[in-house]
Amino acid sequence: NEGVTAAPAPTTKAEPEPVTATLGKDIENAPSANKLMAEKGLTADQVTGTGRDGRIMKEDVQNVATATAPMPVVAAPADNTAREERVKMTRLRQTIARRLKESQNTAAMLTTYNEVDMGAVMELRKEYKDLFLKKHGVKLGFMSFFTKACCHALKEVPDVNAEIDGNEVVYKKYVNMGVAVGTPTGLVVPVVNDADQMSFSQIEQKIAELGQKGVAGKLTMAEM
Repeated sequence: NEGVTAAPAPTTKAEPEPVTATLGKDIENAPSANKLMAEKGLTADQVTGTGRDGRIMKEDVQNVATATAPMPVVAAPADNTAREERVKMTRLRQTIARRLKESQNTAAMLTTYNEVDMGAVMELRKEYKDLFLKKHGVKLGFMSFFTKACCHALKEVPDVNAEIDGNEVVYKKYVNMGVAVGTPTGLVVPVVNDADQMSFSQIEQKIAELGQKGVAGKLTMAEM
């Protein structure tokens, strides 16, 4: 009789031990990246490194900081009529206003230039521009200085920030400042609404935003 050989007992294949990724644990990030993360209150887990073997570089931290930075809080433009004062003109003032308007429409216009010593402003910008960029993520240009100066001037001389509506002078207690922006199709003038309520950084950020939209041809009529 042929012998019967018992079939080998089935064996179970041991499951492979789960592998825990350690990528990045032992990688030394750029010192400048570590410094910037500490300043911005970020951890390495929040930043995706683009350097060799996943090393976190300073630019990686800057990108995350910019993306997660809260947008500056600016009060939404209120109903303008509630921020305006209407004063009825005298008959004499109405006549003066009408004659000035006629003169503007018929007489040749002329532009005047005034020189201003910008030395103090240039020194101030030079001293703080690097810190400003580091803190706010936008360059400190001269437009924020010009805008601030205009806002203060309009507060000092409210007649300049007014318009005539019928037989009334409408004094505006807010400043919507137009800022010229060069685009591939020509010069446009988007408006920084409520510029008088903004800080230097908010003005620069808004101008940069409007400038980028202007170059991309994405400005809306409401922004002009």
